[in-house]
Amino acid sequence: MSERVGTLVLGAGISGLSYAHTRKDADLLVLEASDHAGGLMRTLRADGVRYEGGPEAMQTGSDEADELVRELGLEMHTVPAEAKARYVVKQGELIDVPMSPPALLKTHLLSAGGKARALTEKWRNPRKALDGSVADFVRHRLGHEVLEALVDPLISGIYAGDPEQISLRGAFPEVAKMVEEHGSLMAAMSERRGKPKPSLTKPAGGLGEIPAALARSLGDRLRLSSAAKSIERDGDTWRVATDTAELRASRLVIALPPRAGGGRRA
Repeated sequence: MSERVGTLVLGAGISGLSYAHTRKDADLLVLEASDHAGGLMRTLRADGVRYEGGPEAMQTGSDEADELVRELGLEMHTVPAEAKARYVVKQGELIDVPMSPPALLKTHLLSAGGKARALTEKWRNPRKALDGSVADFVRHRLGHEVLEALVDPLISGIYAGDPEQISLRGAFPEVAKMVEEHGSLMAAMSERRGKPKPSLTKPAGGLGEIPAALARSLGDRLRLSSAAKSIERDGDTWRVATDTAELRASRLVIALPPRAGGGRRA
């Protein structure tokens, strides 16, 4: 069976779903290899307990995110203060994440050398590593140990992603701005001490409600359990084969992890 669409989107994670949502009236089809939309952004339930399979909450302050949840008709709830604590498991022990210089000195997550490296942050070049990845920035300013022990787990909890692949300015523009304005993170934290901080928010039923609502809005323009087996360029047309159909599209959008989108397979 052969079908033709204007735009074909591969991947129904939050990126693919959000792109498709912005093109409500387009001749568009989204293919997803798994049996559910949302990718890692998924709220799971087991034995009476609800938990997030990927990112846990959204940070307030993004006009685009606020507009999206309003369009979807979702009611957002601020995460209670007691739920804002962050923990990392190290050698079977649950350790709270240090959120201030004094806490950094006391934490068991870092060695003495790692703490010393982090506390020299204010002497780092303030113009370096602002336009690369989160990992580049953290290694430069705070050291490799902070990246491995603290930042990598926290990035997984927020973005369910790899700090080596996530842009600092794209994901944390405020952090880059802090260094540009104050010369260091430590100086910025001292300046902002006592001021209100961005809060965390999520739908009442969990963060998975967002991709679920996006999927519902697409209706039959979303096909689950439809993996793309091959991709070919035929003149001005993209040809994508699945187990059940050959799809032809004028525009192809690949919203997949790099490891899934490489080569001729998706």
